[in-house]
Amino acid sequence: MKRLFTSRLLKLSVVATALTLFFNSQASCANDDVSNNTAANIDTYDESFFTPFSPQNLRDILEKIPGANNLLLAMNNNNETRGFGSSGEQILINRQRVSGKGNSIKSEIDNIQAKDVDYIELIRGSVSGLDVQSNGLIINVMLKDDISTAVLWNIGVTKTDSMQGKPLGSLVLSGGEGDLTYRFGFERKLYPTKVKINELFSSADNEPTKHYKRVRKNWFREDIFSNKLSYKHSNSTSMTLNSMYKKIYLDSDFDSTYIQLADNTTTADNLTFDWGLREWEISGDISHKINDKHSLKLLFIENRSKANDQLWQTIINDDGSTTAGYQLPRLYRESESVVRGSWKYALDKQHSFDSGVELAINKLDENLQFIDSQDDVYHSTELNDIKETRYEGFSHYNYSISQATNLQASLVYEYSKLDVATDFSLQTDTFEQATSGSTRSFNYLKPRINFRHDLSDDIQLRTNLERTVSQLRLNDFVPRFNREEQRLEETNPNLRPEVRDELSVSFERQFQATSGSLTLTPYYHKITDLIVEIPLVSYSGEGNVDSAKEYGVELETDFGLDVIGLPNTMISASYTWRDTNMRDPFTGQDNKIARLSDNEWQVKINQTGPIENLDWSMTLQDRGTSPFTRFDYTSTLEYKLWASMELNYKLPSNLKLTLKGDRLLSRKTRNIRTRHDGLFTENGISQYEDRRFERSPRFTLLLSGQF
Repeated sequence: MKRLFTSRLLKLSVVATALTLFFNSQASCANDDVSNNTAANIDTYDESFFTPFSPQNLRDILEKIPGANNLLLAMNNNNETRGFGSSGEQILINRQRVSGKGNSIKSEIDNIQAKDVDYIELIRGSVSGLDVQSNGLIINVMLKDDISTAVLWNIGVTKTDSMQGKPLGSLVLSGGEGDLTYRFGFERKLYPTKVKINELFSSADNEPTKHYKRVRKNWFREDIFSNKLSYKHSNSTSMTLNSMYKKIYLDSDFDSTYIQLADNTTTADNLTFDWGLREWEISGDISHKINDKHSLKLLFIENRSKANDQLWQTIINDDGSTTAGYQLPRLYRESESVVRGSWKYALDKQHSFDSGVELAINKLDENLQFIDSQDDVYHSTELNDIKETRYEGFSHYNYSISQATNLQASLVYEYSKLDVATDFSLQTDTFEQATSGSTRSFNYLKPRINFRHDLSDDIQLRTNLERTVSQLRLNDFVPRFNREEQRLEETNPNLRPEVRDELSVSFERQFQATSGSLTLTPYYHKITDLIVEIPLVSYSGEGNVDSAKEYGVELETDFGLDVIGLPNTMISASYTWRDTNMRDPFTGQDNKIARLSDNEWQVKINQTGPIENLDWSMTLQDRGTSPFTRFDYTSTLEYKLWASMELNYKLPSNLKLTLKGDRLLSRKTRNIRTRHDGLFTENGISQYEDRRFERSPRFTLLLSGQF
């Protein structure tokens, strides 16, 4: 099997490299709208490129730049991590990272007005002087020095099947006065969701036994107040202060009908969700340039959130009356405090250093109850007090060997201490109480070596070798509720972070004729303490497998279609093929890593001007099946093709009408399970389950403008 994979990987690499070399282009034939930087790995797009598209905000600009769409899509799929770290988002503002979590780059690209953008750099591969470490593409947005007062606004309505349409919108005021720039904003986001679930159950002999029909309707709403102040004290000192207040609401009804096929009897229940969260954040940075060789920077975040989540079940009887089922009230508070200081030192034009320390303190206090009013009263309470203190020391060295060749070497030391305290009480016909606590610490060395070489103005080679360490979710130490079995399940107090030693080699070819590129990246990950589902004392939960591996090939490309007579049309696509291996914690046999599919892809088509003043885009994505195993079942999750589309029509007076369609193909998934009478490796099959999920299309109509 290993020889077969190696042979296939080599063949794929040879074929893709040959294809990229086949498409020849002359550097002198560069697009007139793109001015090539003195470095071959940096392309610059100025106002002459994006002004003809009449963009309103930064996102409108980035969606028209070849290469940026894949990064935008990848950014939307990223999970937030604690602290700052060395990686960070790969979109920078004035070559600096955004010093916030709530006020993140995802909100910046919607709130920065297009007229305030001076130019945009696409940086391929590693370079010195950036706030983040990169192996692939970094987008750097340079803003103008003078920001005039202006307002960016939108208002609209969103709707999905059989749910009432509701209004949403935003208002952003930005401007500047001397050395001070400011931005104040309010935004209401709405995500209505309707999910239809059909579940067919069969006996161990494959005879149909039960049919469950479920419909869940969600209203998820965010109200966000934010502001940003930037002050340039002098040519050597500047500072930024961000603040954000957010209110989140989730109101949901989940109706279920249970049909017993043997006697055709029907029962029903309803789950009601009433969740609410309040969050505020203050963040900022201070930069000071001592001289041409030395500079200092300080970043900080202070974040607090408080939530009150209520869930209760109502059983609907045959005569239409109702009976109280179970309740699951949950109160929790979270906080994050981060400070990061760094010192940059430029020895000369070739050698530079970036060193510093980071401290992050995260807390989670939670009161979780499970109250079952059926039959005998059952009431359990979990009080959880979790604190993680993490220290990080880092040193990055950059060696600009030549204009075409760059070497980066990094060493990061991470130490974290995790304190978990639990107070459990159980009230039935008796009273039981137990407390437990644990304190553990972890420390890791995380080296990184990155090499970039521009073989020509069009071809680049990148090699990256680094060790990454995952961050444990604090919620992993809170008992989880199994809604199907109606019980709280244990967690694993011995959970450890996942460590990956990652090797990748990227070949990138740029196409001047189509203003595009193609990147092929074979990669290999050696994994220690892989986090997957493992058997615990009573059920199963997150745990570690000693060793595993993942290897595959990633392909990214973007190109225009001018050469076939479709001007202003751009294709952005990515494809990943992977194979994995681990020792299955349930069976003890070699198996694929759970929750990972063998392949996934996405394609975005973006066209401007098929009709005057109209532009549109469509995104398609799909992935292969994913295996998953829990205590009493094995399963396979199948995904169907996902699609979304956006239409924009420019109106007079700087107005724009936008129609967005999500889940156009209902975003269907299918979960096929084989359930057992206990631990599946020790007990026989009890039933087969075929669960199908379908999410109704959602449409949003927006009118936006600026003045």
